[in-house]
Amino acid sequence: MKAITEFQFSERELEVLRLVAKGHGNKEIAKAVFLSPLTVNQYVFKLREKVDCENRQELIQFARTFLGEDTNPPIEKKDRLEQANRLLKQAVAILTEISMEETHA
Repeated sequence: MKAITEFQFSERELEVLRLVAKGHGNKEIAKAVFLSPLTVNQYVFKLREKVDCENRQELIQFARTFLGEDTNPPIEKKDRLEQANRLLKQAVAILTEISMEETHA
């Protein structure tokens, strides 16, 4: 593999690479950059070839290193749902408490 400083990317490739680094899927990237998912798929495939990455995870790691991005993985969907569920339960508990206070006032 070339030294990381030897790679040159078009503006569009960098745009896609930044979103890949953040862990976005092709459909999310397509919406963000106003391209079809198929076109984004082609960009990702060509980027993988260009930087000699065997899979998307390697491309994500490359992108984060190349761009100097935080290497923390994105929050998984399951974790986001669990967090939302906890917040929802807290909100219900607060609303219930307020309702009880108003009933007894």
